[in-house]
Amino acid sequence: MAFDNAFPTESCKDGIKNKDKVLTSVKKVLDENDIILGAEDCYSMVNYGINANEENNDRLARIVTDRKGRKMAWKKYEGTNNTFRFTYSEWQYMIGVQGLEYLSANGSPYSLQSVAKAYIVKSLGRNDCKALSERIYLLQITDDMYNGNDDVQKELKKFPTSEGRRRAFSEVVQKFNNSFVLKHLGSVYVESEVNNLQAILYEVIPNIRISVESGVSYPKDLGVKRVKGGFRMQFEFTESSQDYLIRQFQIVYKDKNGESYETGLSSGQYKDYEERMMPKDGSEETFNSNHVEIELDKDLFQDSVQVEVSAVLLQIDSIYNAAVLSADNAKFSRLKNTYSISLEDNVKIFSIIPLPDELWLFTDQADVAEVVWTMILVLLIVAVVILIVAKIIRQKSVYRPENNKITIKLVDK
Repeated sequence: MAFDNAFPTESCKDGIKNKDKVLTSVKKVLDENDIILGAEDCYSMVNYGINANEENNDRLARIVTDRKGRKMAWKKYEGTNNTFRFTYSEWQYMIGVQGLEYLSANGSPYSLQSVAKAYIVKSLGRNDCKALSERIYLLQITDDMYNGNDDVQKELKKFPTSEGRRRAFSEVVQKFNNSFVLKHLGSVYVESEVNNLQAILYEVIPNIRISVESGVSYPKDLGVKRVKGGFRMQFEFTESSQDYLIRQFQIVYKDKNGESYETGLSSGQYKDYEERMMPKDGSEETFNSNHVEIELDKDLFQDSVQVEVSAVLLQIDSIYNAAVLSADNAKFSRLKNTYSISLEDNVKIFSIIPLPDELWLFTDQADVAEVVWTMILVLLIVAVVILIVAKIIRQKSVYRPENNKITIKLVDK
């Protein structure tokens, strides 16, 4: 939830200070879009707006804190009524004092709606490995005015600052636009149509163009080879882009009877974001390989095997760094791919003589078995040839005269 702090009218200021009316509109816009939040979901509260004297662009979006200084970020959602069970004075302190009064007290206030959404998301970027989102919604409580004009292109130009700071704002927005798409889901008015204060709901959608192959590097034949007793799927997989971390790589395959087998592999590469971006030893980023090894029984797999490969990725975008992309989400269906891998029982000596598993000596590798038996047969053939040659030579070396060359004569003594 992001609260606009720069309003030209008092009616908007009064409206945003009214907790009950704001939360009624929040509940209504969520219900209208069938968004049901549960105990595993988190919410955050952000004030946004900047004044002409502020030199830090990141102050455009500021995480709300309670009176004890605790950040209202990544808090467990407990239902609208329980989650926002603040007293009137607490709400006034968080939205009124930290937001409206803070902004107007330090110079001319600007909402900078054209860049605010990127900075709101950026302010809640991941700072620990537990802060992750599978779906992201942005709910703005705002009059949606571009600082008194109706032209989004002119808003930033009217902000009284240097050209360098304007470029810095634009660079963050460009990074945001490269990694996310904002989908407008709906809006409801908070109090009345007169003051224009609305609860506007967006879904913040990460890169929907990502596919399993562009996030994970692995062989397309899945390293399937014939081994003793069947087949073995054996290969290495690693990240194929520095824009993503692999959280899970899953393989589902079916046997000839249609029974499915599932193997989920958590990647050892999933590390803290800072460690991923800045290795401790100062070396350049490298991708560590992860090993897959699955045995396929020969009796259960014949001719081919159907394999479904899917991935769960963490998007590293330098803005949020907490968006999880899963094939379970229909928007990221390309993170799942199906292959039909041929299983060829082609272990043959001299590519002619089939070699049954019982004759695989001291190995379960097809190529080794082939080499061993090829050498054995070659040696046997050589031995037979030697024996035949030796026999021929021996026979040729014995003198056997022909009968017509031998005569017998009787001699008198």
